[in-house]
Amino acid sequence: MNLRWVGPAVVFIELTCIAHAQKPDTNFHIPGMQSPSKTNPIILEGADSVGALDRNKIADCIDYVARELHVEDKELPKILVYHVSQETADTLAISSGSTWRTRGKGQFRYEMWVVGAPSNSTWSHAIMDILQQFFEMDIPVRQREKMMEHVERRLDATVSVKDLR
Repeated sequence: MNLRWVGPAVVFIELTCIAHAQKPDTNFHIPGMQSPSKTNPIILEGADSVGALDRNKIADCIDYVARELHVEDKELPKILVYHVSQETADTLAISSGSTWRTRGKGQFRYEMWVVGAPSNSTWSHAIMDILQQFFEMDIPVRQREKMMEHVERRLDATVSVKDLR
């Protein structure tokens, strides 16, 4: 970001302003197709972040992870996704894929940090961490690896409508 460092609030304010300037997505459902995600992630992107996050792909990832964990019929957590440049991450001492659970107004929300160029692997692992923590699940390493393979395979097979234009 093109700011001089005066504290984390400046970065947060700039990210928040960018998020509010985005046009809202229009959610619709086609009969016979997968229903929209119960969790509509809020995405905050830094002005200098590399690439762009695909809200639909992240929502699909949440759905795929929820299915792998067999919690697709349960209330899912609110997820805030921060997408920042490496420079901003270094300033804030944050690594890509970091997840935080925070509390505000009596409710928990989860934060996921994507640093630099976005990837299916980064957000799928972070979302798995979030849902495991939210549902208080302890999954053996090998089982988790298999679940992640399924999720990443499905994400890799997903094509965005934007890519077809």
